[in-house]
Amino acid sequence: MKKIMLVIVSLQLSGSIIYGQNFTRTTAGDIVNDTGRSTGCSWIDFDGDEDLDLFVSNGNQNSEANFLYENNGDGTFTKITTGLIVTDSNTSIGGTWGDYDNDGDPDLFVTNREGQNNSLYRNEGNGAFTKITSGKIVNDGGNSNSSSWVDIDNDNNLDLFVVNFNEANFLYMNNGDGSFTKIETGVIVTEVTFSICGIWGDYDNDNDPDLFIANAGSRNNSLYRNDNGGQFVKITTGAIVNDGGSAIGCSWGDYNNDSYLDLFVANFLNQNNFLYRNNGDGTFTKITSGAIVSDGGNSVGSTWSDFDNDGDVDLFVGNDGQNNFLYSNNGNGQFTKITSGDIVNTGGSSFGLSSGDFDDDGNLDVFVANRAGETNFLFVSDGNGNSWLNVKCIGVVSNTSAIGVKVSIMATINDTLVWQTREISAQTGYNSETLRAHFGLGNATLIDSLRVIWPSGTIDVFEGFLPNKLVTITEGGEITGIEKTDRVVLGSFILSQNYPNPFNPQTTIEYILTSPSHVVLKIYNLRGQVIKSLVNEPQGTGIQTATWTGENGQGQKVSSGVYIYQIKIGDFITRKKMLLIK
Repeated sequence: MKKIMLVIVSLQLSGSIIYGQNFTRTTAGDIVNDTGRSTGCSWIDFDGDEDLDLFVSNGNQNSEANFLYENNGDGTFTKITTGLIVTDSNTSIGGTWGDYDNDGDPDLFVTNREGQNNSLYRNEGNGAFTKITSGKIVNDGGNSNSSSWVDIDNDNNLDLFVVNFNEANFLYMNNGDGSFTKIETGVIVTEVTFSICGIWGDYDNDNDPDLFIANAGSRNNSLYRNDNGGQFVKITTGAIVNDGGSAIGCSWGDYNNDSYLDLFVANFLNQNNFLYRNNGDGTFTKITSGAIVSDGGNSVGSTWSDFDNDGDVDLFVGNDGQNNFLYSNNGNGQFTKITSGDIVNTGGSSFGLSSGDFDDDGNLDVFVANRAGETNFLFVSDGNGNSWLNVKCIGVVSNTSAIGVKVSIMATINDTLVWQTREISAQTGYNSETLRAHFGLGNATLIDSLRVIWPSGTIDVFEGFLPNKLVTITEGGEITGIEKTDRVVLGSFILSQNYPNPFNPQTTIEYILTSPSHVVLKIYNLRGQVIKSLVNEPQGTGIQTATWTGENGQGQKVSSGVYIYQIKIGDFITRKKMLLIK
């Protein structure tokens, strides 16, 4: 099903982008003065008041209580001290948030080590949690290292995957009634190795989540492709699964804005980290030059985040016993290592880390969990004036937490059309999470298009509104957070999203002319090269359509991937993205 909301828009440009980003280390409050063996952290709005709260897992090899801090909405936090979620004392190493019962509030699963049972807490929606005590999901003792909510079979209920060290992993399928069935067959739950962290991401863009597992002890890492809603194929070729290392954490992120997820792998024991660029055909290219892959370090946590709001994601990496790393994305596939500022010169035993805009100013802040009984770090972004957009998604047919959703945004930055994509995940880096999508927009003054692809197959498109706000998108076409004054006018036509999209072998492009006009409609690849001209003629008022059969101007079939269609009418130009699959 496709839902499209059309708004007539107009393009504007502003001045040059201010480059760079500074952070201020917070020193006041329990959130940075509590001590513990902290390993994981998540920015999560557990109480539904629209601001991000913080959960921190503690213990590792010693039983400790976890931390939960409620955001007061004024830049401060109140520590929650009652309830089992913060009084249970376990060897907790991480937590994953997701609304497994689809009642509108996020529930929490906590991963425990040293043979202890894992913990599941159901959010009752009033700030209180109920601990679930029955079922294998909370009675399978193991040496669990991480966990993640994920809708493996696209039935719109969140399943749970748990990574165990030197033991078989756990997979619990959601029955849709509050209970789970443990799956004990299949490659992702029968292979045993030194697994530390598992993250889910749709790396082949076929609308189901695939799985990467970071393995320590010089073991090769593991990649499993999800075929046909829960059937997994182990990938055995390529550097991505044959580079033995001491992998601890990993993060999916589209660092080159080609709509395909790339992969960063954090290695321990002063080994170099790994970076793999997605080729868009199911394979990856290992990056072998640059500071990201030559800095060594005892790296654990990581996050792909646009800290300077310039339109591409940067990379922050946490190190145990060393200063952390921050790499600024140059926008050309290269990165610059940042060496000044508290965020890269405040050493600790850093493990999990998470970025989130807790103060709602459009700039991503960073919390770092330290595991050696020391205080944790909170770095608040000072901002730089660049434009931004925060997106919260609520599933209706899909899971309400919107885990697995792809959010794409198109805007003109520095006179260049830029498409960015984020995939919402319940686990990233190392036992860390945030369920909101953040986009930096540089000097853009207009969001041309915002597209949401839901696990259910629904596609929602919104066009022509101003940036610098939090918007909430409900599956099926509803968007809140945009005022009437945020709408902008673009001329005498409306360009619709192509349908079907994704498509094979052909798709239809529809547009509406409010007056007779000369129309030029062309197809481009992501490098800006013209693939085919579809229309170049005068046309009359009304609904017009053009069909593209996936061929170039010479009649040759083009490869699968993302393409841009651009319409020019008089002095006005607008564009949209479409996906050809084979």
